Amino acid sequence: MPTTFERYYQAIEPELEIIKNEYMYKNKSNAFVHYFLKHKYNMDDMDVIECVTDGSNDQGIDAIYISGDKGDEVVDFYQFKLPSISNISRSSLDQETALKFLNAYKKFIGLEQNDTIIFNDALIRLKGEYDNIENMKCIHNLYIVQFTSSEKNENFAMLEEEIKEIAKNTGNLISIHYINANGIIEIYDSIYSKDYPSFLLKYSDVSNSMEDDTSKMFVIKTTLKDLYMAIKDHFSIILDSNIRYAIGTGNSDVNNGMFNTIRVEPENFFLYNNGITFLCNSCNIRNSSNREMAVTNGCVVNGGQTLGVIKEYYDKYNEKDEIINLEKAYILVRLVQLKNSDITDSVVINLNKQNKTLKSFSFSNDPIMRSLQKGINEQTNYFIEIKDNEFEFKSKYIPADVRNKQKKDVLKIERVVQIFASYMDADGKGNTVKNSKEKIITADFMEEIKNEFIQENILKSIDKYNRIYEYIYSYRSSKKGHNSELLANKMNEPSLILNDYLFLNTADFMLLYVLGKVDRNIENFNNRLDLKLAEHEINNIEHSDLYINVDERWLVEFIVRNSKDYFLGLPNYSATDISRLTKNRAIHDELAADIIKKLEINLNIHFE
Repeated sequence: MPTTFERYYQAIEPELEIIKNEYMYKNKSNAFVHYFLKHKYNMDDMDVIECVTDGSNDQGIDAIYISGDKGDEVVDFYQFKLPSISNISRSSLDQETALKFLNAYKKFIGLEQNDTIIFNDALIRLKGEYDNIENMKCIHNLYIVQFTSSEKNENFAMLEEEIKEIAKNTGNLISIHYINANGIIEIYDSIYSKDYPSFLLKYSDVSNSMEDDTSKMFVIKTTLKDLYMAIKDHFSIILDSNIRYAIGTGNSDVNNGMFNTIRVEPENFFLYNNGITFLCNSCNIRNSSNREMAVTNGCVVNGGQTLGVIKEYYDKYNEKDEIINLEKAYILVRLVQLKNSDITDSVVINLNKQNKTLKSFSFSNDPIMRSLQKGINEQTNYFIEIKDNEFEFKSKYIPADVRNKQKKDVLKIERVVQIFASYMDADGKGNTVKNSKEKIITADFMEEIKNEFIQENILKSIDKYNRIYEYIYSYRSSKKGHNSELLANKMNEPSLILNDYLFLNTADFMLLYVLGKVDRNIENFNNRLDLKLAEHEINNIEHSDLYINVDERWLVEFIVRNSKDYFLGLPNYSATDISRLTKNRAIHDELAADIIKKLEINLNIHFE
């Protein structure tokens, strides 16, 4: 009979095979990197590809994810290992892998200049992006991820000591984490378990209770132990609606302070901490004599960092004397049952004004979004996913809603909005999509574009993006060596120099923005011609040759080819700078103007 680890391994394998084939990875290990990042960060597949560095000359760094707004950046470095299923119990972090990862990290951040370590193009591109971060206290997380039953060993302990020394000598905020099969299983389970849990919460005192037409609320006092034991088995799910995932003590002075308060002065934790807030379907005193509160479908909307610290303390001191401090430390918990779901967004946002809001709250219950989703999902081959992991959940429990679609057909709503905004230049923000995603995916932005954000325009934008992506796919396939002549054949350029097309790796939205500008110029030109004909400014004779009618595939190739010439003309066009260049708003507009001018010459016309 297979072990639990083996069963999960076998459950994940088919998806790895799909990812490998769909995104041209050489093996399942590369696909495993993609799978993990996609589900850990809830990322779109195209964004994941830009993070993956695994391959020739990756030097032990298999992925780098740079997140956060300007001045609040977090950089996550990854080393992955996917052993064969027969080696799950035997595989562990070896010294060579640990040192290789450490030395590559040192070179990447500029701590060492080691000429024997040569980075691949993906690492060079990400290093260029990293070097442009201006934040003086950029947070670094290093992750060792291995599908193994093994725990931390002496090689991981060596890395911990090295990282502590680097942090001490540089002042950088650095932490290192080890994720084994248990952590991967937790991610897998979270994909298919999105219903918020019900639980019983013991309390020592009810500080306040109230109920009116909008809500019902209890404010209770409980120990950290009783709180954690109530939600321990649901930890990954119960935080899904929190604004931020728990980042651990290594990344935050505030979190370190919480941890130390529990360890040193637990009796004061109640005084120092703001408490935790749950939203739930219902909350009631179940047994006043036993002091138990029954919570139905509860999720944390404020206080996720506190829960993360409590979990970290429990994991570190469980079965040790210090665990008693979780019984000595008290915390304030607010249990809120909203009777009007329309104010959920406002409650969550106002409770978390210091943090970025998860976009699912802005979209998941919007009736217009739901209507658009229903129409597109029923009438096309796409599956628009509004709620996190909606496709996986419905595939398992409501297959009729999925209609035999595959994972490759899934488009997350955030991605759809980005594609739409880029192509349509929605609200004049098309040139900011790559660089300012957080400013695009907002309720205010959606309010501004709601009249344009209709099914016809959405599907048109997606179709245009797919046209662009054909060239990006060809470039990446050629770069990875799957078909070295694929882009050359597509461009009809036998002597094509692949590095001339570096920009294709990160220029998807830039090219889409340019294509949108060109399409609107052509449309406006033809509309003006219609008007002139109607007003007899042009003789009513055979005039079909006056209209601009270009083949769409030719037009996209024209844009790609001339974009190459534009980028080659820039003084700093290199793998190091390409991410910064393809995010630059001015370059978006300069490139669009350049392409339009060349198209006018090619077609011998003039756009007014």
